[in-house]
Amino acid sequence: MDSKKITPQQLMQWQKWVQTGFYAQAQMELEAALKYAPTHLGLWNLLGICQQAQENYHGAIHSFERIQTLNPQIPEIYFNLATLHTQTHAPALAITHYEKALHLNPQFTMAHFNLATLYETQHAFDKAAAHYEKAIALQANFVEALVNLGAIHQQQGQLHVAQKCYEDALQWHDDAQLQFNLGTVLHDLGEHQGAIDAFERCLTHQPTFADAWNHLGETHRDGGNMSEAVRCYREALATAPQHPRALYNLGEYYCLAGEFTNALPYFNASTFSDSKERGLLCLYKTQQFDRFKAALDTLIENQSHTSILLSALSAHYAHNFDVEDPYQFCPNPMQWVEQSSIEA
Repeated sequence: MDSKKITPQQLMQWQKWVQTGFYAQAQMELEAALKYAPTHLGLWNLLGICQQAQENYHGAIHSFERIQTLNPQIPEIYFNLATLHTQTHAPALAITHYEKALHLNPQFTMAHFNLATLYETQHAFDKAAAHYEKAIALQANFVEALVNLGAIHQQQGQLHVAQKCYEDALQWHDDAQLQFNLGTVLHDLGEHQGAIDAFERCLTHQPTFADAWNHLGETHRDGGNMSEAVRCYREALATAPQHPRALYNLGEYYCLAGEFTNALPYFNASTFSDSKERGLLCLYKTQQFDRFKAALDTLIENQSHTSILLSALSAHYAHNFDVEDPYQFCPNPMQWVEQSSIEA
């Protein structure tokens, strides 16, 4: 059997098997046919699809590479190889193959998008942004590309550009995550009312979005509306009882109000930021010194000595109880000061 003897009916049957998920059956016949028709591109392509569907990624790479050898001008084959190299955790090879696909077809939208996501994982954010922009130029309603591009700009502090990306995405698709993203960037821009509106729209879509409740609370807090902030933190905890930031924020609220006993359980339950040090502060303020000392010793033993708050608490305890300060945050501060003389 050679490639000229592979009938259209046979190809249609194998394609049908592949399309309906009969991969093993199709693979067996395709491998047999390729022994007699080793240059048939369609057979290698179907075999590669079967192998990829069955997670035989290295076998699929071999099949698509055979096509590449027989005809190196097919951009979709480089795209398939790039996808497989991504699945086999070879990002450098994946990037190379996406670039080859785009060299052959600069209008290949998904190749631009996939290449952008790879560059993003490699922290090559400028290259990632460039390819997201090319994907969007080719497909204006590519919501995922708009969102990812917005996230890159937001991460780099380009907040107005990020805002436009999210707003452009919302013209095509409105959902909770997009409204949440818009809310975060508006908050960072200091546009608190706009952020509140976005978070509320997010929660209309998804009332159990704990992060949105917490961010809405933080925005109300920043605007001075503490009663509404506390309500939102409690809503976040109602849907996610272990939410680290909501726990921390409630602890901070009680701490600033001087209600250290009420603050303590929230700081103890949180894993956000300096929650454990804040819990120590509450123990100290409520004169629970035995618990304070035990918790202090644990933190000193298990953390690097870089916390200013923990240093202050340790120093206060050492001074008040006439013991040696074990924290040693900066035992000799003058060694970090440049000492020189000024000539008259």
